[in-house]
Amino acid sequence: KQWYQRRVAITAGQRESFHQNRERCMRTLQGMHSQINEVVTRLLSLFDDITRKLKEAHDYILKEIDDWKEEQRRGMISGKQPPSLDYIERDACVLADALTGCASYYARLRDHLDDMAENRSLILQFHGVILNFIRALMFKCFIIEKQPPQVMKRDTRF
Repeated sequence: KQWYQRRVAITAGQRESFHQNRERCMRTLQGMHSQINEVVTRLLSLFDDITRKLKEAHDYILKEIDDWKEEQRRGMISGKQPPSLDYIERDACVLADALTGCASYYARLRDHLDDMAENRSLILQFHGVILNFIRALMFKCFIIEKQPPQVMKRDTRF
C-alpha cells in the first residue's frame, strides 16, 4: 500500500503543470469550435446564394417550357411548327446536374453536423428546397412534342 501511495502521489509542480495543460487544451478546443462555427456560417450563407441562383435558373427554365407549350398550342391551331426543344433540353439538363450535385452535399454534411442541431436543420431545409426544385423540374419537363390529331365525331353520344 505504501508503494502505491508513493507512486500515486502528485507533486504540486505536477498538479500545476496538469492544470496549465488542461487550460491550454480547453482554449485550443474553444478556438477550434469557434472556427468551425464560422466555417458553417459561411457555408450556410453560400447555400443561400446557391439556392437563390438555382431558383432564378429554375424559374427561367419553367417559364421557357410554358412559353414553348403556348407556342405549340398556337401552332396546332394555325398549323405552324413549334420551335425546337433543344435549347430547353440543354438548359434543363445543366440545371438538373447542378441540383443533383447540391443534393449530394446534404448526405456528406449531415454526418459532420450531428452535434450542431441548429445548423443541421438549416442544411435539411436547403436539401428540401433542392428536392422541390428537382420535383418541379421533373414534372414540368415531361412534354408531348407532337400531339395526335384531334377528330370530332358527329352525331355521337357521350
